[in-house]
Amino acid sequence: IGAGPALEHTPIRAELPKHGVHRRRALGNLHRIRQRFHQVTCNRFVVFVWWVSSLRNPRGKMVRSTLLNECIAEFIGTWVLVFVGTATVATAVTTGARIGLWQVAVVWGFGVTLAIFVSAHVSGAHLNPAVTIALAISTPRSFSRYKTLPYIMAQMLGAITSGVCVFVLYGTALARYEKINNITRGDDNSTLSAMAFGEYFPNPQVVKGGALLQEDISSVGAMAIEAVGTMFLMLMIRALTDEQNGARPSAQQVPFYIGFTVATIISFVAPFTQAGLNPARDLGPRIVAALAGWGSVALPGPNGGFWVYIVGPIIGSVIGTLLYDFIIYPAYVTKTGAAHDGPVILRASHGESFYDNVEKTNVPVSVSALHGIRTSEVNNPNTDSPTIHRISAASPGQHRPSWLLIFVGTATVAASVTTGAQVGLWQVAAVWGFTIATASFVAGHVSGAHLNPAVTIALAVYTPDAFPRHKAVPYIVAQMAGCTLGGLTTLLIYGSAIARYEKRHHVTRGDHNSTLSAMIFGEYFPNPQLVRQGVLKQEDVSVMGALVIEALATLVLMVAVRALTDEKNSARPSKKQTPFFIGFTVVCIASFAAPLTQAGLNPARDLGPRLVAALGGWHVIALPGPRAGFWVYVLGPIAGALAGCQLYESILYPAYIAKAQENERVARRASREGAITETMATDSTQSDSKLKNEKVNSSDLQHGSTPQNVDDDDGPAVHRLLPLSLHHRSYHPVSESDGTDNDDSIQYV
Repeated sequence: IGAGPALEHTPIRAELPKHGVHRRRALGNLHRIRQRFHQVTCNRFVVFVWWVSSLRNPRGKMVRSTLLNECIAEFIGTWVLVFVGTATVATAVTTGARIGLWQVAVVWGFGVTLAIFVSAHVSGAHLNPAVTIALAISTPRSFSRYKTLPYIMAQMLGAITSGVCVFVLYGTALARYEKINNITRGDDNSTLSAMAFGEYFPNPQVVKGGALLQEDISSVGAMAIEAVGTMFLMLMIRALTDEQNGARPSAQQVPFYIGFTVATIISFVAPFTQAGLNPARDLGPRIVAALAGWGSVALPGPNGGFWVYIVGPIIGSVIGTLLYDFIIYPAYVTKTGAAHDGPVILRASHGESFYDNVEKTNVPVSVSALHGIRTSEVNNPNTDSPTIHRISAASPGQHRPSWLLIFVGTATVAASVTTGAQVGLWQVAAVWGFTIATASFVAGHVSGAHLNPAVTIALAVYTPDAFPRHKAVPYIVAQMAGCTLGGLTTLLIYGSAIARYEKRHHVTRGDHNSTLSAMIFGEYFPNPQLVRQGVLKQEDVSVMGALVIEALATLVLMVAVRALTDEKNSARPSKKQTPFFIGFTVVCIASFAAPLTQAGLNPARDLGPRLVAALGGWHVIALPGPRAGFWVYVLGPIAGALAGCQLYESILYPAYIAKAQENERVARRASREGAITETMATDSTQSDSKLKNEKVNSSDLQHGSTPQNVDDDDGPAVHRLLPLSLHHRSYHPVSESDGTDNDDSIQYV
């Protein structure tokens, strides 16, 4: 059963008693036998055990045990992750070389990606005690629980080693920074330098800038923020690596998307808690800082808050993996029709590598269902691309990704508005775009990942064969519910920060100037931040102008979405890359539309959080908004999506069809020409051979030669050298007795 390692082995035959051992019992113990380096073959009641010489490789040199190799991989991977991240923070703190939070977040994300590439093939690249504990609880068949403690110890050692490396490299720079800023190492204000190692809440840099006060975030609030961030991370890890999720990226792309997920989480969590998300990442360097002179400021930290970065991530990761197991994963199983055999996440199963597990099943992507599959593909059993007719339920696949999209997006805007942590529009747009991509990965295989009522309405109108119209209302209701829940989550987490921002800027919630804080939830035209800076005036963008901008922006999005997913478009990217390009399209659109209208593009994205804001104290400023302009973000995207579909159906799609037909005609013509050329070449070769034979035969006849007979076992002798120009009948000897052809006589060819 299965294949053992390619190592030297000695066969041992274990004869069982006559009464035998039940086959089911032998199979039930298979995983434990494999862990002890056995290869088992069951044949009824006889079991042959092949003991693998695990202490020697084929060359006879000593090798380490599998668990030790996995722990070493976890040690190295965690060291890479924590060193890259903390070194980046140390550089930002001591030199100011990286201005803005987004730059640091991106480097952290790439550090995660590199660490996964280094260790995933051996250990599964947990790199995080919270991830290890969550997988041990929820997927014991994929990750044996007895490995939990060794993994955590290896991760802690890697993090401590990283802290030592950072202190050795940046110790002088940190001392210089403390001297310039009159910081005494070990005092309360030394968190400004200690943050290069561990995390603190609120972010000391944000407190220094006056955006937050120390009392604005309590220990329980910080723990909740850490739990939410880690829950999001764990949810994405499970979705990106589950073989039942047909919309997941390829195995080689998974580390990039996990890294981008970390960068996204940092964008809205770091202004408040520095985004620990990993107990080893915080506790390991914190121990080094405590020994290097920061003392109690490092451990246990101000208000003894170090436990926040241990308990919060563990709680969040467990909630995330259970949320996936009980809500999202059953939807994938229902969609694929597969048996619930326990999802394989990151950790290798029974010695199989991370990449083997990810690539084990080739479930086709269904993100194309988002964009209106052609009628000929609907319910076609021969196509690899599942259609919306084969998508069973709207709500389970729509409200959760909509919540994910709106929560991450509005939380990023909240972090940008209240703390100024995001410098520039591009950073906020990038987070929105990547969140759309990740939400598509989560929902694409189940519902097609519309995530937008405008998209749903347009597909229902123009592609009723691909998307039945009776599903439109349930989809829209689910999208609205998810967006409203996302806005509510943002208000609960960032409520105190928003109140602090309003107090600092003398903003009265509900007044006309409160659009500066209400813009966290809904969109306003023109962008309130630009109006405040004097770049634009309120009258510069009219209601009709905002409507046109939203319609044009959504038109561009809809055309891009249809073109990126149409099977007739030979220039489209692969299906597993489509969500990324859709997210990048949103980033580009937001870059030119957000300064004017904040780039709504999605009625649910605006209306759901706007309802929360109206109930949260903003009242008429939120709904119906200044100049009663909320309807702009409802009608504009719908009109733009319909126009985009019409443009695509009437102009681009016929062009794709014509081009495909032309390519087919060219291919057929080339095939025919190739066949004709081959036939002509064959005829030419045969003609040359015949002419050569004629010349040889003519020469032989002129010199009086006679044809040579060649004996054939299957028939009479054949003369090879007769000229073909001579008449065939002249060389058929006739029987003298009956005047008929003799079957045994010689026939000349």
